[in-house]
Amino acid sequence: MKKFLKRLFKNLITAFFLISCALVISSFTYAEDTPAPDYLAMMTEAARQGDIDTGRAAAQERSAYIDQHQTGEVKISFDDLYLLAQFIYAEAGSDWLSDEMRLCVGEVALNRVKSPDYPSSLKRVIFQRGEFDCCHDLHFNEIVPSRDCVSAALRLLMGERMLEANVIYFGPEPRGEVYNTFVDKVLGYTYFCSAPEET
Repeated sequence: MKKFLKRLFKNLITAFFLISCALVISSFTYAEDTPAPDYLAMMTEAARQGDIDTGRAAAQERSAYIDQHQTGEVKISFDDLYLLAQFIYAEAGSDWLSDEMRLCVGEVALNRVKSPDYPSSLKRVIFQRGEFDCCHDLHFNEIVPSRDCVSAALRLLMGERMLEANVIYFGPEPRGEVYNTFVDKVLGYTYFCSAPEET
């Protein structure tokens, strides 16, 4: 009887040990398989609500996750996302305008950031004197962009492009070489143009 109890006790300890190991391994596997929070969705919703603190926190957590897991994804500043969405809303926020036009408007600002002829930050490009009148309006900073404008800004910051890199102007009059033209019953013609060559 003692031998039986001893063997039973030994088997129970072994079983307990094996079950414990299996639980530990499965918890690690679960942790690795658990998908990351959708930080981009959090940032998008925060931009839609004008909730800058939440958007910045989500962007920081996303950047930390990218670094920790070496995902290779593009890091995005919430401030850039929000400002670009505000800019797109101010210039092409009317709901009857196409997503294509919104993307082109935002891309002109990003092209200027990369051009040696303009400031090297999005904020300085958008608020550059004598360029985009809508951005010097007292109410610009109060803009809470629409979902379509936030989506266009996010697509651009993730790398989507509609224009050539040298297209740095849009407006009602052509300047330089015309790359694309939008015609609207309300706005009339909007030309997207490359930098005019100096003579």
